Amino acid sequence: MPKAERLLALARQEYEPRRATRWPYLLRRGERFRFEGPDRRWLLADLRAAWREAFPGEPAPGARDLNAVADDLRCLAEQAEPDEASADDLAAELIAARGISVIPGDRGLSLVARLEDCPLPGGYVIPEPYLIAADGIHLARDDGAGHARVAWAWLFPIAIYVDPDGDHLVELIWRDGVRWVSRLVRRAITKSGRKLVAEVGDAGLPVIEAEARQAERWLAAAEAANRQVIPRHPVARQLGWQTDGKTFAAAQDMPWRVEPRYADQAAALAAHRPRGTLAAWKDAIAAASGHPVVRVGAYAGLASPLLGLLGLDSFTVDISGRSTRGKTITAMVALSCWANPSDESDAMLSWQVPSVIAIEKRLNLVNGLTVVIDETRLVKDPALVDAVVYMIPKNHGKPRGGGWPNMIPWRAVVVSTGEQPATSFTTHQGASARVLSICSPPFGTDAPAAAPPPRQSSRASKRTTAPLAPPSWRGCRPGSKRTAARASSEPATAS
Repeated sequence: MPKAERLLALARQEYEPRRATRWPYLLRRGERFRFEGPDRRWLLADLRAAWREAFPGEPAPGARDLNAVADDLRCLAEQAEPDEASADDLAAELIAARGISVIPGDRGLSLVARLEDCPLPGGYVIPEPYLIAADGIHLARDDGAGHARVAWAWLFPIAIYVDPDGDHLVELIWRDGVRWVSRLVRRAITKSGRKLVAEVGDAGLPVIEAEARQAERWLAAAEAANRQVIPRHPVARQLGWQTDGKTFAAAQDMPWRVEPRYADQAAALAAHRPRGTLAAWKDAIAAASGHPVVRVGAYAGLASPLLGLLGLDSFTVDISGRSTRGKTITAMVALSCWANPSDESDAMLSWQVPSVIAIEKRLNLVNGLTVVIDETRLVKDPALVDAVVYMIPKNHGKPRGGGWPNMIPWRAVVVSTGEQPATSFTTHQGASARVLSICSPPFGTDAPAAAPPPRQSSRASKRTTAPLAPPSWRGCRPGSKRTAARASSEPATAS
């Protein structure tokens, strides 16, 4: 009997023909042999080994006979009943359905790079065994041995931010339809897929919890492969002076990105932004030259950055007196140096806040800027005012455990307003030494015809959203109906 026929008979005893979802194969002693690529060479070698084992001392068949038998075995495998589809087989079919029959050399990076708004830095690479496809990111080995979905859309780490304590934040960016979404995520979160889904899942992160582990591995691999091209930037945790002693962050990206430690600081941070012109702000403040209390408000706003330079502690400027005399407007003048003081922004804090922690977090946002706490009459517990007045000069909050804000730092000039002086909420004699109390009405008991525009001086800041108020505001008495009506009008934007 020819060797080829003897070898085929032996192979039919030793090998079990099988058919997977996408390809036929042979199974022998738990080992799988495919008929293409490197697997075919292993199959031919295994056929020779089986021959020598069955016919010791007899020369093994030649390559022609081996290949002929392999082709016959393939025909048998293709006629076999298909295996039950495994997870890897289903994933492989998914990749094939996306038109990926051969893994490209750049592993799909060109799909992203060709976009006009591609956010990836130059030199970015996709590490093996990952693959970028039109419908997301997959784990795909070149030999076809395994496939799995990593993300349901493009997801990349593109930058590292280092805060003053040396902690890292990773900038993640993902494709959401036709736009890119960016979030800064703490390093510890990116190392845990489930925590990552919980942290930014609501923002549209294209990862589900069942695949979270694959996502965390992808992010680690992508960052490691691109360590030389992913940029590193400093990030501020507070507005104002930074730990290098030279940088002053007046607003977001001026000059550093600001990422506050607490989510409820975001609204106040957004109120600190450049708008208007310095000249317009100076003209508006000049209109208050005849009103010393209003000038004190402007001085309080401008003095805040000097506290650290002069080695001074934070303190409170308390403006109290009857309603409609310009107290809130004076506080807005102080705040206008750095933020939008208008009612629609969240720059001003109210004494109506429920706890000391809420005030601590607002103070913690700044290190050399002004904070306004308006209307002591709204306070629910007088002890809150007493506690805050004593706490402000300490430059840090109360010590706490259990994950609560613990001795969080700040440095600020705090401007407080109300019909009742802040010092009246405490019986401690030391309160007066911690507060600069002003009881004189900012615009006097009767606003004269030449009184400065009540909203102009506070809104014309080079860092607020509104420029000069209309000239028709001149002569409006603070708190009057005419003033309120004018204040609700939409101002023009200064450039």
